[in-house]
Amino acid sequence: ASTRSSAALPSRLFLGLDVNTRTTGFAVVSSKGLPIAHGFIDTHKEVDTLAVALAIKQRMRILKEDVERRVEGTWHVLVEDYLRSYRTGRAGRHLYTLANVNG
Repeated sequence: ASTRSSAALPSRLFLGLDVNTRTTGFAVVSSKGLPIAHGFIDTHKEVDTLAVALAIKQRMRILKEDVERRVEGTWHVLVEDYLRSYRTGRAGRHLYTLANVNG
């Protein structure tokens, strides 16, 4: 059994992503469940999947810098399980490609 106190444990930051073809929602919470940041990235005007991925990457870089100015911690990224409710077709293929680009 570990004898380390919770104060000695490193802080964790959880980034949740909801990837979509037109917008991508995000939220950052602490390991205690406290909200740190949230918002969305509007990508409906992007011309292709790569442009969407680059827009998301740029916004995530800004978010990371902003959060790390205020809070220290180890990042953990969670992406919504994609394609559970989508039918085959153009939107489904685009979403699948985007989710794979995002890792």
